[in-house]
Amino acid sequence: MINRSPFCLSRALVILCLIGSCATGQLAIAADDTAANPDTGKVFGNVWRLRGEVFASGKVGVPRRLREGSPVYVGEQVRATSTGEAVLRTADAGVVAVRPGAEFVPERFAAEGKSTDRQILRLISGSLRVISGWIGQLNRSEHRVITPSATIGIRGTEHER
Repeated sequence: MINRSPFCLSRALVILCLIGSCATGQLAIAADDTAANPDTGKVFGNVWRLRGEVFASGKVGVPRRLREGSPVYVGEQVRATSTGEAVLRTADAGVVAVRPGAEFVPERFAAEGKSTDRQILRLISGSLRVISGWIGQLNRSEHRVITPSATIGIRGTEHER
């Protein structure tokens, strides 16, 4: 038997309104993120080498399996399985090696040969090997890897969490 009392119906209406406002808020947040980050959707790099399974997914969408030559876009989360790894080549002649089990997001990237060129990566888990391209040499203040902890090598930088 379905309870159709006014109290139950009003409670259900409140819950639906909350769900609707949360969904609307998520869409607004996604729109604000895109407006706040002009790099979102630009090509960050292409898969140069690949072993195992590595996936890329946007904020709203199904993960897509990467293959050699696949583009990776700014704002996508890249995730390697426990047996997967990939090497990405960036437009500034840099290299990002994604280790097994690693997850990261290229948050900002612009390689246009200008003083505003930038590369900001956020390591979520696992490890990366980053060999900077010209952005790291010509605009050091805008070449960053954000992570809670890191191990840094003298001839390169490896970020692990």
